[in-house]
Amino acid sequence: MRVLIISAFFPPLNNIASQRIAAFEKYLKQMEHQVDVITRYYDLELISDPKMNVYEKSPSGMKDPYIRKDNVIYTNYDEITPKKKKFDRMPPLIKGLYSYLSIDVYSYGWLKYVEMAFANEFSKNKYDFIIASYGPPITLLAAKSISNKYNIPFIADFRDIFINEKDKGYHLSMKKWQQRFLLSKSSGLLFVSEGMKDFFKQKAGTLLNKIPSAMVMNGWDEPGTSKPELSVELMEQLTSIQSRHSVLLLHTGTVYPDQEMRFFTSALKKLNETLTGKKAAILFVGLPADIRDSKELAGENVYFIPKVNLQTSLYLQKLATALLIPVWHGRYTGFSGKLFEYIGSGNTVLVGPGMQKDVVDFTSNFRNVIHLKDYNDFNIIVSDLTESTRKQNIPVNHEKLTRAYWVKQLEIFLIALKKQN
Repeated sequence: MRVLIISAFFPPLNNIASQRIAAFEKYLKQMEHQVDVITRYYDLELISDPKMNVYEKSPSGMKDPYIRKDNVIYTNYDEITPKKKKFDRMPPLIKGLYSYLSIDVYSYGWLKYVEMAFANEFSKNKYDFIIASYGPPITLLAAKSISNKYNIPFIADFRDIFINEKDKGYHLSMKKWQQRFLLSKSSGLLFVSEGMKDFFKQKAGTLLNKIPSAMVMNGWDEPGTSKPELSVELMEQLTSIQSRHSVLLLHTGTVYPDQEMRFFTSALKKLNETLTGKKAAILFVGLPADIRDSKELAGENVYFIPKVNLQTSLYLQKLATALLIPVWHGRYTGFSGKLFEYIGSGNTVLVGPGMQKDVVDFTSNFRNVIHLKDYNDFNIIVSDLTESTRKQNIPVNHEKLTRAYWVKQLEIFLIALKKQN
C-alpha cells in the first residue's frame, strides 16, 4: 500500500503528537508500505518554544512554500491571512459564526501550502489512503480537499478529539456541524484511547457512527543506547536536588490546567510534615501550559527545570524514585502519551485518585502502576519507596506498550478497509 500522512506535527518538533506520526511512518515503512508525509516547517525558535500553540506561528526566514526531504515535505505557514484579518475586524457575534463556518480560521494559513505541495510533488502517486492526524481542524480540511479532488479515501486519526466535554449549547451544535462536514466522506477513524472512542460515539450521531474505526494507541519506543544530552549545569542541579531529598517524584512534559497535579503537591506537603530527616521532592521537567499554574504548584521541595529532549526525559524517568500521572478532571479519557513511557521505564508509576476507567482497565495488568486512593495512600506508599525496597518492575505484557504493536493494528485496519473498497 501507499499512504499519505498529513500532520501539523512531525520531528524535529519534539512532542507526543509528532512522535505518534513519526511512528506511523517508521513502522509502516518497515512493514514494506510506501509512506509520504506532508507536515509544516518549524524553525529552531519554534522547536525550542515550550508553548503548545507553536503550530499557529509562522517560521522565521523561510521564503520557499515548502522544502522536500525524501518522502517528507515541510511546508511554510502564514500566521496572518486575509481571512484572519477579516475575522479580527468583526464584532463578537459575527466573529463566532464566521469562525465556525471557516472551520479553522486560526490555522488557515497552512491549507494552501499543503494543497500546493501535494499538487507539485505527490499528485502523480497512486495512494490507497490519506491519514489526517487531528488537530488542528485544518488538517482534516486539507485531507478532505485532496481526497475529493484526487479521489483518495481518507482516514481521520483522532490523537485528540474534535468535541470535548466543555462544549455546550450553540457551541456544541456548531462543532457537531463542523465534525459532520469534515468526516462525512471519510473511510475510517482512528482513536487513541477507549474513552475517546466512547465519547466520540456519544456525540457523533448516526452518520459518523457508521464509519469503520480502529484503536491505535500511542505506545512507546524503547530508548536507544545514545546518551542523554545533559548540560553540566543541569546535571549539577539534578545532583543537588537528589542529594538533599530522600525521594524524588518526577513529572515530565507539559502540565495542563485541567490536570489534578495539585493533589500531588498537596500530598507532598502533608508527607513532608511527618518526616524528620530528608524531605521528599517533586521535579517538573517542562513548564505548565498555563504559566499561572507554575505559581500555584510552586512550593517548598517542588522544582522546575526546562523541557528536555526525549532521550533525556527517558533517562530521568529511570533516575527518579517514582513517576506521577495526574488525573484529567472530568475528561472523556485519562490517557496521556507519557503513560506508555512511564510504564515501559519499569519505574514505579503513581496514578492520582479518580482515574478514568480506560486507564484503570489498561494498566490493571502492569505491576509497576499504583492507583492512589487518597492522601493517606500516597503517604504510606511514598514513605516505602526507598532504594532498598523499590524494584524495577519491567512489565510482563510488554508488547501492548510499544508503538510497533499499535502501528501493526493500524496496518491490519488499512488492509481490511482496502478489501472493502
